[in-house]
Amino acid sequence: MPDRHVGRFKRSASGHGLHVLYKREAPQNDFCGLDNTISSEELIDDESSVNEDVFVVGQRLSQQGDLIVELAIFVDELLWRHFSSKYGGYATAKLQDYALTMLNNIQIMYRQPSAVPQLTFRVVRYEVLSTQPSAMAPHLHNYGHAQQYLDRFCRYQKALGVRDWDHALLLTGYDIHRGSGSRSISGIARLDGMCDPWNTCTLAEGLDFTSAFIGTHELGHSVGMRHDEPYCPSRHIMSSSLGPGKVTWSTCSLRDYHAFLQRLDSRGKNCLRQSFYQEKMTIRSDVKPGQLYDANVQCSLMHGPGYQQVTPRQDHYDGICYMMWCGQSTFGRIITSHPALEGTFCGSSKWCQLGRCVPWYGGNMNPPVPVTTTLAPTTRSYAPTVSRYTVPRNSWLARKQSQLYAKRVKEMERQRFTQPIDFRRRRFYRSLLRV
Repeated sequence: MPDRHVGRFKRSASGHGLHVLYKREAPQNDFCGLDNTISSEELIDDESSVNEDVFVVGQRLSQQGDLIVELAIFVDELLWRHFSSKYGGYATAKLQDYALTMLNNIQIMYRQPSAVPQLTFRVVRYEVLSTQPSAMAPHLHNYGHAQQYLDRFCRYQKALGVRDWDHALLLTGYDIHRGSGSRSISGIARLDGMCDPWNTCTLAEGLDFTSAFIGTHELGHSVGMRHDEPYCPSRHIMSSSLGPGKVTWSTCSLRDYHAFLQRLDSRGKNCLRQSFYQEKMTIRSDVKPGQLYDANVQCSLMHGPGYQQVTPRQDHYDGICYMMWCGQSTFGRIITSHPALEGTFCGSSKWCQLGRCVPWYGGNMNPPVPVTTTLAPTTRSYAPTVSRYTVPRNSWLARKQSQLYAKRVKEMERQRFTQPIDFRRRRFYRSLLRV
């Protein structure tokens, strides 16, 4: 889609979507590589169709009730090799169990009380690409270039002879990148792509359960959700960066979601209101993801063998629902991971739900299983917490230092024609950016 068509409506205090369009550029250090473009096969012929995006906030959907997303899950060759080398003859079962657990966590996110109408996911196709298809050969997408790989995958899934899904998700073993050495990206999807055969596709890294949070976020883009910033706080699922406690939906996301469904309904193209195909695999509802993979297993998947759940001494154990910490006793360091999966044990008869540690409510669910955890020593060395998944611990200080540097540089620019530049002072201020 041409740049002039790519945009987002400016929200006003009156609650109405204004006729203001602008292009959103994601910062290069974001984990999400939101693809605002539409493939060449779906270029808009009539610019007047853009006006269909205008909506009135609060307008009721034409129908209420749960919606069903029929999913096709693909696993690329590199991720299959990773599981094969790790689990040997059990790789097939382990990979399928991992994929279903990831989808279970995603489904819980989309079935929060605030997410109305709620989404139910059904897996109608599951395929492990033990040999990479020639249409997605590594050299064709520069060995994991996010945009190129997504483009190749979207075309591949569209061209398959039998296509009976609403959305296709490719889990990859690549550390996907933007090119130029930048690997901060972890997932990418087509904006507003759901129900459009050419664009209903998502690419996500799949080596650990960060994929559950990446998949939730990227599927949000597919059903019309933009990044929360700058109109909503950056503490929700659709924030442009992953981080502590981002497991709930913002009002911005829900507004975008409702508007997208209204557009689909008005065009008679809402594929989510009908389900025609039989499930190939069932996403369990009788067990939570954290009951199948406890905190220690989540840590080892994220950081490698030897890592387990660690509780910083100044924190309570139930803090893992907000952000899980993992550590190696050998090196005496702890590293941030991701919010614990839903249903993870977080205290006596307690488990994690939507970022909070709450009492187990019983019913037909199995009780949360305690895990052996390590209490971090009072004096310890922290591993650097700057990663593509979390905000740095010193992010406030870094911003202040950066602002100080920028202010000083502007001052020097104003003075450069009237007095000599103090090069030692300039080097000092520039060094602040490297802290």
